Amino acid sequence: MNLLDHIAEARIQEAIDRGELRGLAGEGQPLRLEDDSAIPEELRVAYRLLKNAGFLPPELQSLRDVREAEHLLGV
Repeated sequence: MNLLDHIAEARIQEAIDRGELRGLAGEGQPLRLEDDSAIPEELRVAYRLLKNAGFLPPELQSLRDVREAEHLLGV
């Protein structure tokens, strides 16, 4: 575990001890982790941030737009 991981884990544990993480949405439920094994490790965080922000590359946004139009047209 590197220094940054150690600091983060310590801060999380302190917040748990103070009760600051009680009552959060999804508490007590399993995490829904996606399989990102095909994404290089150094890019995973960036990809996850972009995905959570709703960003799609232009070619995928175009494909989504086409599928939405087909759905609206009943095709």
